Amino acid sequence: MPGSTKMLAIVKVFANLISGMSDLCSPIIILLEDEADAFWCFERLMRKLRGNFRCTERSVGVENQLQSLASITQVLDPKLHQHLGI
Repeated sequence: MPGSTKMLAIVKVFANLISGMSDLCSPIIILLEDEADAFWCFERLMRKLRGNFRCTERSVGVENQLQSLASITQVLDPKLHQHLGI
């Protein structure tokens, strides 16, 4: 079913995003002894980074940033850009 394929793709993206968020949260939990402070620190970080986790039909937010980085690399360091194959 085509709908099932689309749903599976959405679930895979969501699972990857959750995994990435836990990578960001772990050091905060380790560094801050107070659980409430860790929560609010993580919440503020997520507010600043929320664009990276937005999904549209065309892309995921972090893909837009990576494309921008590729464009900058192409201008500033063409050899690196070619080496990376982007």
